[in-house]
Amino acid sequence: MSKKELLLSEIDQVPEPFLDELLDFVPFPFSDLTQSKRRPALVISIER
Repeated sequence: MSKKELLLSEIDQVPEPFLDELLDFVPFPFSDLTQSKRRPALVISIER
């Protein structure tokens, strides 16, 4: 399974009320990539 497929699988398991928070967070680590060559730092912690 690819990393993208793993991420999609995890997102499928996120409860609906947390999806708004996830949508707010996901673009954040990538917003600086157009201005920099740095790799994004991505930290997600979701309690189930």
